[in-house]
Amino acid sequence: MTTVRAALVRADSLARWARTLDLGRHLRLGKGEVASGGRTRRGLLASAFEALVAAIYLDQGLDVARAFLLRFVVPETARLLAQQSAKDFKSRLQEAVQAAHQATPVYRTVETLGPDHERTFIVEVLADDKVLARGSGPSKQEAEQDAARTALALLAGARTSN
Repeated sequence: MTTVRAALVRADSLARWARTLDLGRHLRLGKGEVASGGRTRRGLLASAFEALVAAIYLDQGLDVARAFLLRFVVPETARLLAQQSAKDFKSRLQEAVQAAHQATPVYRTVETLGPDHERTFIVEVLADDKVLARGSGPSKQEAEQDAARTALALLAGARTSN
């Protein structure tokens, strides 16, 4: 949840929300700032979104400001949680292996198949020199994620059968 909370208040998120409101079009900027793309600049948009929330709070109160903000925060939180759980199997495996074995998983490429333009990488993930799982993919990173996903599934299966 800490990473989700941090992602919610990042300038990237705030700027994206400002873009959905077309907030850049309403900013009063100098000629130089307009000429240099200020209406689309991430930092300015993020600050403008923060200022808009503050203005709503000061003018309409906490309940209205909260309702306005939740229109952005709720879907973004759901998106981040889905992305986090589906995407980074390597981080999740590292946490599981370190908790159970006080070791860090190691990934090694064991085979590369296919021509240069259509490679498939086969990767093993190990802990304490024991192979936990194999994975494959069109890049080493994707093959490592696949190996980690498989290892997590195997570890979860081992836990439920014990």
